[in-house]
Amino acid sequence: MKAKIEEQPDSNPILNCEIFEENGEFIAYCKDLNIYAYGRSTEEVQRRMRLVINFYIEEFKKSKELHLEKEIEN
Repeated sequence: MKAKIEEQPDSNPILNCEIFEENGEFIAYCKDLNIYAYGRSTEEVQRRMRLVINFYIEEFKKSKELHLEKEIEN
């Protein structure tokens, strides 16, 4: 099963995520950021993936503000 987690057109870029079921658990994988989220339903895994993506973006912004990107590149 494939799904897109999209925001409103003018707010954020679209990231493609795949959602699949394995052993009764739903797993979302965002290849663009190489991150995963897990849940008991497609709705729960989509909600959790949004939280993980938002956390990832906020942490990335913090690292840029602290000029850590040079450390990350090395």
